[in-house]
Amino acid sequence: MKHIALITLLIFSANTFAASAKLQGFIGLGLLDYSKISNEDATSGIGFDKFTATITGKREAFAAKIKLNLDLSDDAINGDKFYLFDEVNVAYNYEDMLYVTVGKGLLPFQSFHYGAVRPYSVDGGSLYDHTNFRPAHFRNDDPALLTSVKFVPEDLNLTYELTFFGREHDVNIDRDYESNDKTFKIENQRGLTEKLTWTPSENYKFVASGYWHKMDAAPSASYAGHLYHEYKGEEWNIWTGYLYGQYYAHDESNDAQKNDYHVAESQEHIGQVGAEYDFTELVNLYTNLEYYYTVDTEYQTDGSGNWLSNRDGEKTTHSIRLELGAKFKMAKNAFVNVGAIHERNSIKFSGAIDSDKERYSGHATGDTLKSNATAGLATLSYWF
Repeated sequence: MKHIALITLLIFSANTFAASAKLQGFIGLGLLDYSKISNEDATSGIGFDKFTATITGKREAFAAKIKLNLDLSDDAINGDKFYLFDEVNVAYNYEDMLYVTVGKGLLPFQSFHYGAVRPYSVDGGSLYDHTNFRPAHFRNDDPALLTSVKFVPEDLNLTYELTFFGREHDVNIDRDYESNDKTFKIENQRGLTEKLTWTPSENYKFVASGYWHKMDAAPSASYAGHLYHEYKGEEWNIWTGYLYGQYYAHDESNDAQKNDYHVAESQEHIGQVGAEYDFTELVNLYTNLEYYYTVDTEYQTDGSGNWLSNRDGEKTTHSIRLELGAKFKMAKNAFVNVGAIHERNSIKFSGAIDSDKERYSGHATGDTLKSNATAGLATLSYWF
């Protein structure tokens, strides 16, 4: 009921200030979702997946943005991605060359392409849940409190973005966990992202970006680098992307609380390549291939939450996912997507990670857990 009231308020606000405001939205409906993972029963269902509504208002050199996001998928609700307001911010535009944005928003960092029929793996598109396939820590679609400066030099086809940010969950050096979606303390955490986008022509886009985030409760700063390329022609759209990241956690982190284990260090590699082909005016064909590799390392502690130099164990995860799909255009702003996904997952233990051994029924050091997952699904997407 609370969600319905908020949606009604947004729509009423947009109509009331129609002279300066604009309402846009998206509705995603699951028409069919059948999936099967090794050694587990098959599941199937239909339902409401996602609703977003965005109000933007502009007056003189200032613009405001409010984005409501209701992601009702199991991954979002049971995982760490459920946010009601994705974005609430104000931006200043100087001569269409310099933009300054302050508020809550999405980090301008990685540019991975949406998959063929589901989001890319580390954005909730994996068929495995958060226990078997922990998503990457460097998603840019997790809202952050930020101040962002975007520079668009004239006639250079370049865009440069520099963002100072903090996460909504503050942890101080004594590892006292605080949840606050309004402020963060610079003495506890601070982060920076850089993103350079080059579009030499209307057909090509190249992106290079970097990420740095330091929490004083963690042993070191987390960092990542990302490269992305996309080609858009008359019939073909081709994309490739790669991300390397080094993530450091603290034992009172959101990741530890959700998954009931403490990962002190994580090295991550994410790769993606995909293509879209305009088969007819009403039908597009898709394919998308992704690879995910991570090494999670635990360290022994001194009993006070401080890590010692000797390792307590490692867990290595390999995952590869292939998607094939088709998009059928029902109207100018309505599409039906039909497709299939096959995913292979491998987890290997090296060392005595007690929490992982308990969660995986006491598998001994050196054991490798392998599984396959397959899904067929159809979705309806409508923009308004």
